[in-house]
Amino acid sequence: MFPYKKTLDLITDNGAYALALLPIISVVPNIKEENTLLTYGIMYGEALLLTYGTTFTLKNAVIRYRPYMYTDNIPSGKEKDYYNSFPSGAASFSFLGASFLSATFSQEFPESKMKLPVIIGSYTLAAAIASFRVVSGAHFTTDVLTSALISSLYGWLIPCLHLKNNNERLTIFPTGNGIIVSLSI
Repeated sequence: MFPYKKTLDLITDNGAYALALLPIISVVPNIKEENTLLTYGIMYGEALLLTYGTTFTLKNAVIRYRPYMYTDNIPSGKEKDYYNSFPSGAASFSFLGASFLSATFSQEFPESKMKLPVIIGSYTLAAAIASFRVVSGAHFTTDVLTSALISSLYGWLIPCLHLKNNNERLTIFPTGNGIIVSLSI
């Protein structure tokens, strides 16, 4: 546990939202192609909604006091948030941006020499935000690790489900009493 550092808390909170914009890097080279922006917008919207929903459902279901509750008083402005440590929203948004960018960039540019630097760079930035959330005294390590797992899952899964080759990878068949979903890997 680290003592609370307000400046670092603010920087990492805002940095997380900036990292959520990372997937734009995959869109820019293909912006002239028909429906690129719409396709990426839908995919990212799905991943963002799933990440947000899972993260904040857990935040409301699990009462976990933030680290500063064990070392200091409640910092000014944090009176309504001191019990919502698990999982970290900032780490969720950071890792969502990193994983979604990594997945889409890898799919769009599989032979690119920039593929590995993009993946390493995006995850390094996300890990830095997550680490500084711990160092700022706003979260425990398990808070940010759980967030990284949740958002990385959605960030990779959603683009992979939308990936299409010559044959459909995801097919949905309506039936009389429900649906059948088939995923080819």
